[in-house]
Amino acid sequence: MSSGLSVNIHPSLFPAAVRHDLLAALKARRVPSRCHYESLRQAQKWLDLHRAYAPSARDPDCGSALTEAYRVVTGTIRARRVELVGLCCGDGSKEAEMLAGLGRAGKAVVYRPCDGSLPLVLAAALAAAQIQPRETIHPQLCDFQNAEDLASFLAPAAGGRQIRRLVTFFGAVPNFSPRLVATRLADILRPGDQLLLSANLIPGRGSRQDWERLRQQYDNPLTREWLGLFLSDLGIPATAGQLQTIVEPCPEASGLRRITVYFRFSQPVEVRIYDESRRYRTGERLRLFFSYRYTPELLSGMLGKKGLSLAGQWLAQSGEEGVFWLRR
Repeated sequence: MSSGLSVNIHPSLFPAAVRHDLLAALKARRVPSRCHYESLRQAQKWLDLHRAYAPSARDPDCGSALTEAYRVVTGTIRARRVELVGLCCGDGSKEAEMLAGLGRAGKAVVYRPCDGSLPLVLAAALAAAQIQPRETIHPQLCDFQNAEDLASFLAPAAGGRQIRRLVTFFGAVPNFSPRLVATRLADILRPGDQLLLSANLIPGRGSRQDWERLRQQYDNPLTREWLGLFLSDLGIPATAGQLQTIVEPCPEASGLRRITVYFRFSQPVEVRIYDESRRYRTGERLRLFFSYRYTPELLSGMLGKKGLSLAGQWLAQSGEEGVFWLRR
């Protein structure tokens, strides 16, 4: 019989915390991004959408940029022992390539896949188990949005300077507020740590046509199916309104713009969740999802203000995605 996996769960995903967060979010007419990845069916729908529309999945040049980033960054690691922390790791497919490269370089790697979705963090751990011993893999389940003590939760393993820590944050930058991303990453990284992240970018000059093309990546049947699962689980029928996908400015006045998906109610709906009710009137909107688009300058500048210096970057020729290497 194969051995099992132990998952370390942060208090941000204990039942009481999840309940409180969801009730507060629904009262504020917004849905936490984590809520779209909780079930196995949601995770699979997201993977289908990602494979169909994400630049990293459909543009070979994005994959080449990521591979080159892996080669350069791992080449700078002289320590024999490495701890790889995969923040918001999804299914771990991107980290798996790095794990394989570190293994070929003779490194002893401890891998800590970290995500807010149990199905996805398990998928990442099991993918890594095809590359390295299972006892070196330590899945972490936490809510990146609400885990204010994430730095201590993900504190480096024992070993001091003998272990070099590398943190990855692939594809998740657009789905959190700019202020939160910068603060969390700066808190987590310690002197000597390295960060490798990827982000969706606004290509070209950011014209209306550029934004409209990006908007259509989220205004399609696969996105509607994926986001519709949350509404259905909440008891909101599809006939109660329509999904609206728009481009809007960042409410933090960061200079960024984002693609946002709302559900606009065309009839009154009362939702019973746990022991409380939430009522939505005709014309009200529930924000389901958003995705920011950065320029390389805005992203590196935002993180630079938090003490994270840019060591290198690799941009896809399409201009839709970039990989960024930063150091504390």
